[in-house]
Amino acid sequence: MASVYRKGHGWYLRFRDPTGRWRDRSSAARSKTEARRLVDDLERKYERQRLGLEAMPDADGGGTLAALLNWWLTTYSKASPSHARNTFTLKKHLLDSELAPLRLVDVTSGKIESFLQAESEELGPQSINHLRRFILTAFNRARRAGRYAGSNPATEVERRKVPQRPHDYLRAAEVPLVLAALAPS
Repeated sequence: MASVYRKGHGWYLRFRDPTGRWRDRSSAARSKTEARRLVDDLERKYERQRLGLEAMPDADGGGTLAALLNWWLTTYSKASPSHARNTFTLKKHLLDSELAPLRLVDVTSGKIESFLQAESEELGPQSINHLRRFILTAFNRARRAGRYAGSNPATEVERRKVPQRPHDYLRAAEVPLVLAALAPS
């Protein structure tokens, strides 16, 4: 029987995985009731997998995140005009990161969030949203293609708010100059 317990400031879930082994996982639950609902959902899902009613996760965990991103680049991004830019961005920020060697089943929203927080020291919010979007899209495409059967952990990672730049209007002194330039000769 699955259970929940408090450790530090968070709620932890204790449940049997699809192989029948007991696992403990931290959660983002803010109350015991919310944690209980999460662990009940996990318990039902993994019981369905043990009974053969749902697909079991791959034995290799679905491969690594780096392999998934490379697959997405060669399968879907190659035909787009932004393929070169996508490749550069993924190689620079994701394919050499601490997330890249993780098995897909080990990639969690918490790990993605921590990675993006670390990257936000160098990158702005829009660039962070782009990195999140690469991961989200790769998982979604893999699920549709039948390459990965698990849930998409990037859906739980919130987008960053991108501040709007103030509009730049002509100043009073610039108006006559523009009108003079537009006047027919």
